[in-house]
Amino acid sequence: MSSKEKELELDLECSLCKDVFREPKTLGCLHSFCLECLEIYVERSHSNVGLKCPICRTPFQSESRDQLANLSTDTFLLNALNTQNSLKKSISQQDNQKLMCFDEENEA
Repeated sequence: MSSKEKELELDLECSLCKDVFREPKTLGCLHSFCLECLEIYVERSHSNVGLKCPICRTPFQSESRDQLANLSTDTFLLNALNTQNSLKKSISQQDNQKLMCFDEENEA
């Protein structure tokens, strides 16, 4: 993996699970997390009162999982994830291609 790829993945990393975002949702403070990570975070707090952003501690309220699912998604983040997925697919397809010599029998 190139340093550019690693840098891009760090920008697209959920601070709760330390993995590339899956279904990213954005809180009112504009910090984003995976939907599943937010659900686990709310579940572990055993209360929907007094919830705070894990990064900046800005309060937010969520009465249900549906409300978490209805949080907005940062379109810039979503586009970056889609671009990264496209690049990964493109790179893997290039890796699977073989270069052939002009005789079309021997690999280059």
